[in-house]
Amino acid sequence: TGPVAGNPLEVTVDVENTGDDADDRTVELTTPGLGSDSTTVSLGGGESTSETLSLSTGEGDAGEYTVTVDSGDDSDTRDATVLAPAAFTVDITGTNNPVAGGPLNVTVAVENTGDETGTQTVELSAPGLGSDSVEVKELDGGESTTEELSLSTREGDAGEYTVTVQTNNNEATATATVSEPAGDGDT
Repeated sequence: TGPVAGNPLEVTVDVENTGDDADDRTVELTTPGLGSDSTTVSLGGGESTSETLSLSTGEGDAGEYTVTVDSGDDSDTRDATVLAPAAFTVDITGTNNPVAGGPLNVTVAVENTGDETGTQTVELSAPGLGSDSVEVKELDGGESTTEELSLSTREGDAGEYTVTVQTNNNEATATATVSEPAGDGDT
């Protein structure tokens, strides 16, 4: 596995002077889309060393890359992956549309669309009814879970409400209806 986007992609290379005489060589790491890094290595005949070269990655750099290390006399190419950070998306999959005085329950599908395991808070809000939240812990990249959040309603809360569910990365809205309680039969 590679680094998470925003962290450096580091490549450690073994460099050996296979000749008999001391020599200086520039060792260069190149990766299309990420750039290059180089260092000059001075080695006596038959000596070897390890060097670590580094490329910066940014927020949008998640993906597969080909990295090439070249010393002028030899080169090697490998595949490298820059991982997407945890990113939680939400979708409201249902509400119970309660009678005023009962809880408004909202069912939410939460998916980590990133590559890394993450933890985020999922928050439910509806103007006039308040808010609720739950922490979704250690959701692996590509995994999903379902959560249920609730808001209290009281007599007099009958009407339509826009409920919003959000994470750090995404939000979803839906309309929920809170009904008047049924009459008690008196006229």
